[in-house]
Amino acid sequence: MLRRLVVASALAIATVACSGEINVIGGRQKCWNESDKRLASLMKGTLNLDPANPTLNTPEGDHLALYFSGVHLSGSSLVDANGTAVANDGQVVTLFGGLGSDESMVVCDVEKA
Repeated sequence: MLRRLVVASALAIATVACSGEINVIGGRQKCWNESDKRLASLMKGTLNLDPANPTLNTPEGDHLALYFSGVHLSGSSLVDANGTAVANDGQVVTLFGGLGSDESMVVCDVEKA
């Protein structure tokens, strides 16, 4: 098992060395600064779109503070760059964004749960 992992890792490194880049986030675009150390993540939970303190409440009991980059808050909805509502307060969604060690997430995109 360990040998297979080593071989797979070596192959991945060789591929990156040849292509110069790797996409491990499923074609999604990061929307946070490179200097901001965040982990590209998909998180599912219930939106709490309080204008002063928006959060995502996960099934595991976590409450992630939300910051918006790819979408923005408009009243009790999240809207995309075209002004189309993509999620509402109280809705269960999957968010793509950058997860920080401070239990916050920079939201790039919203997927329906």
